[in-house]
Amino acid sequence: MIFVSSAQDTFPLSAGISKFLTDIRSRVVHGQGFILIEGLPVESWPVEKSAAIYLAIGTLFGNTLSQNGKGHVLGHVKDLGNDPTQIDKVRIYS
Repeated sequence: MIFVSSAQDTFPLSAGISKFLTDIRSRVVHGQGFILIEGLPVESWPVEKSAAIYLAIGTLFGNTLSQNGKGHVLGHVKDLGNDPTQIDKVRIYS
């Protein structure tokens, strides 16, 4: 197994996946600044598996840090259908 990123002990990767993700990182850092990854069968995975894979990909770009006071390292974004004009009741990201 080959390890990629600062999370080597947490996310051991095969040589093929390692190369794929290393190429992605290079394209993002030295190229257009973003990339669309398609083909992950997230519809058939449990949420926990999808979250772990997204976190593993994210570790290529930096260190894992808490996102809130509860120590969460990954946030889930969901459209709740709330009215975005109600700024005192709806959290909006820009």
